[in-house]
Amino acid sequence: MIKKKIGTIRKKEIEYTVVPYSMVSPRSTLKKLSEELAKRLGASEYRIREILDHTHTPKVLAKKENSESYEVIAPSTDDAFLYHIFFQLLALPIALKNKKIKENHLANATAKVIHTHALNGKVYAIAGEVEPEDLEHPRINGYLTKKFDETITEDNIPKLAKTWVEGLREAGVYGISEEEVEQYMRKARELAKKIKKELHGNYIDPRDLKTENPMIWLALDVEEFRQFLAEISGKKTIPQEPHPRAKTAGELSSVASSLTLAARELLGLLSGLRLAGYSEGALENLRRELEKRIDGLIENPGENLELIGLYTAVLKLAEKGEIEKAEEFLRGL
Repeated sequence: MIKKKIGTIRKKEIEYTVVPYSMVSPRSTLKKLSEELAKRLGASEYRIREILDHTHTPKVLAKKENSESYEVIAPSTDDAFLYHIFFQLLALPIALKNKKIKENHLANATAKVIHTHALNGKVYAIAGEVEPEDLEHPRINGYLTKKFDETITEDNIPKLAKTWVEGLREAGVYGISEEEVEQYMRKARELAKKIKKELHGNYIDPRDLKTENPMIWLALDVEEFRQFLAEISGKKTIPQEPHPRAKTAGELSSVASSLTLAARELLGLLSGLRLAGYSEGALENLRRELEKRIDGLIENPGENLELIGLYTAVLKLAEKGEIEKAEEFLRGL
């Protein structure tokens, strides 16, 4: 909590709540994730993206009261991540089985749950990394949510499911049972926590969510997520090979595709670096991001050798200040 007195004659003290991350999230990797999920689920990329994107809509991210709009703010990066993934995972199987459910229907249902059960009170907030004296930072009139684990509990799930279904009905969608929603809420809660743990460990750095949709495409590496996708698509899970082996022609093609996707994403990161004027802070963020990805891939070096090499090459070039050379290298992939 930060306090500051404002005014000229009778100064009024205003309290600002500093929060590291709001519920608002960029969509930069939704396309990549949608492409991969569409392949695995046998659905169109547009349909998958529509389902995932519902958590980014103004309906979910702000609450209107009279003529005022209050931004919905999560108390931490971890909570923002979990709320987003939870509702995206919940929506996937239900919307895929019911083609009549559109983005606006899902947004109405999710917003109803958040606005009814998750809000903790109004705040005048500063979002982001700020020093205590930095009160010129953009401020937000908003509602702070409860922590994810306080809202999405086993005891709360029946009433959360009831509210979500009511939100669908208010939007004109009927025939979705509360029991089915309860079932998927339980699965989504556990899977959201698993994905967060696998990708970020015990803590999510606020900077990790500035360039990627919270349900980032690396979630596809989480075994439980693959099983979830297999279940809702009706396909059997394919066990991982216990030992490294020579890659087939099809697997080599898949590796090339992964490298191409990674190269495109890295070009986007380098483009952001240019827009930031190659500042020391931006370079440090890029270094941290690349090192984090390399650390994640090094757990299984035999399967990830090509990507490890790609990220390492870009990291070394960036450290030497040879950004143009790195971009030329990536465009050639």
